[in-house]
Formats: sequence, C-alpha cells, structure tokens
Amino acid sequence: MPVVRARSAFLLTAVCAHGASLTVGSEQATRRLRIHAHRLSELISRRAFASVEVNPAITVPQLTTKIVQAFLVWISWLPSSQPLQEEKLWHETKFAINMAVELEVAKPRPIASDPVGVQEVRGAPLASCLEDIVEGDEQMMDRMIRNRQRLWVHLFLWDSSLSLAFGKATRFTQDYLTRDETWCFHPLATPYDRVTTACVVLRRRMARFIYPLTGGNTC
Repeated sequence: MPVVRARSAFLLTAVCAHGASLTVGSEQATRRLRIHAHRLSELISRRAFASVEVNPAITVPQLTTKIVQAFLVWISWLPSSQPLQEEKLWHETKFAINMAVELEVAKPRPIASDPVGVQEVRGAPLASCLEDIVEGDEQMMDRMIRNRQRLWVHLFLWDSSLSLAFGKATRFTQDYLTRDETWCFHPLATPYDRVTTACVVLRRRMARFIYPLTGGNTC
C-alpha cells in the first residue's frame, strides 16, 4: 500500500472505494470514495491519461502502469445495468488497453547476454515502473516486469468478458502471453496465476467457436 500511495492517487482511491463497498456500515464512505474516484478518472482523461500523484516530489505527470491498474480496478466494479453504462465500460476498457500497449506491458524481460536489451529496460516506457529500483536488483526488476505481464493478461480476460457479455469483438489479437499456457509455472508465479492461465485458455477455446460466427477476432 505505501507504494500505491506514492505512485497513484487514482489507484489508491479505486482500491479503497471497492474495499469500502465490501465493508458493512461503510455506505457513506463508499459513496464519497466512488465520487472522488470518478473525478480522478475524468481528470486523468483530460490530462491525456497522465498520473495524478499523491507524492508532492513528483511534479511531472506521466503515464504509468498504476494508472492502467487503476482503470482496470475502477471499471470492473462499475454497474453495467445503468443507461449508457455499457458504452462507458467499453470505451474505458479500450483506453486501458491502449495505455497498456503504449507502456509495452507485455514486453518480455531481455536476456542478460543482450546488453542493448538490458539497457532498454531502463528506458521509456519501462522506466515508469523501475525508477525506484536500485541498479542491479535483478529480482525486483523481474518482479515488476512480471507484474506488468499479469496486468496484460487480466486486461485480456476483462476485455473478453465484455465482448461475450455485449456481443462485440475483442480488441486483442494473438500474442505470446495470451497463448503461453506455461506462464503460470514461472518461478515468480503466484498460486492465483494458475487460475488466471486456466481462464485465459478457456476464453481462447471459447473464442474459436464464438467469433467465427460473429465475424470478430479470435484470440
């Protein structure tokens, strides 16, 4: 949580809002936090999806993975039954995917024998999540890149869920992460990564039957 507080007010607010919604007796706090999260999402949109920081030392707005995570958390709890809410969910999901593409969150970790690739890790856009990592801390760098890949996989699952619910084509095309059924066996994988990989495999196999009938993309 201290890292989240230092990186993104939007992500912090979105997490607190959904946490409050699951807490008995926190209806007023939930309402106020959701209003504040909505205001932050609008502000970020007007600032070309640059971050709204709570750390006063960070004065230059920048697009970060925390912003993408915040949008994913925020939109996944928005009600879809309200008028026009379906289009809002669809468009904000598109924004989150576009930001993730710009940040290259699915980019693999370069091998140590590739000095050019290793140097690029510290360059834009990967630098947005590595600025606090000490040079040479390979394990922490691997964890951050793994977290970026996890974000991409969850975006795929959320987008495919909306496409099935709304009858629209997915925005994802085939890539090595969404096709890698061994991703959950990585040394830094969590127990939940196995469930995530199983869901991805299920969605890809369902897409083989659904999208040829609708003319959409197959995953």
